[in-house]
Amino acid sequence: GDELVYAGRGVVKRRLPVSDRDCFSHLAVKFDGNRDLFDISLEQLSRQPAPPLPGGFELGEKVYYVGHNMGGDVNERVNYGACGVIRGPSDWDTRGGLAVFFDGALTDTYHSGNTRVDVADLSRAPAPPLPGGFHLGERLYFIGNAFEFSEGAEILFGARGEVVGPVPMIQGVSCPALYLRFPEHEKANVGCHVQQLSREDPAAKPTDVRQRAPAAASPSVE
Repeated sequence: GDELVYAGRGVVKRRLPVSDRDCFSHLAVKFDGNRDLFDISLEQLSRQPAPPLPGGFELGEKVYYVGHNMGGDVNERVNYGACGVIRGPSDWDTRGGLAVFFDGALTDTYHSGNTRVDVADLSRAPAPPLPGGFHLGERLYFIGNAFEFSEGAEILFGARGEVVGPVPMIQGVSCPALYLRFPEHEKANVGCHVQQLSREDPAAKPTDVRQRAPAAASPSVE
């Protein structure tokens, strides 16, 4: 079937009426390799060849997602390590992201079938193992000192959360930390050093042998 792709070349056939819901002028364009006309905004057209994609990526290139999980429903997430294909730039913001197609992923409303992804969260190589030998989706206990990350919201010693991905490098230095999502704060990704995480429930241990993680590891929140 017909498909509109980034950098596709076409011929303008006619001007389209301006919609009450859209402040941009639109044109009917016949693109090479397609039978039907496409309704295209002037903002999406250029007389010059399309510029290179951010990050040096190429249209149709296979990439791997190396950020923390995106999306809510487990069946519609873009998970750490997911493989996708570059479809073009994400043209609805100014942060230099890319539109990437992931099978079964949660999609945005501006690129049907595609997901907006920051260039920093994409890799040409498969995603490396997570720090500490932990796994995506694993449920771990927080064994650091309790901390408050917003008014009235805090993570307590013994809280249990789900691993959603690695904390990115800070100033080029690898950080052995993971983002966790806790049931009490589902919209926040809490970054925890691996020393603050445990597979064992600290509450199951005798009080006199419970140990908290070193205070040097400070959690962060995204």
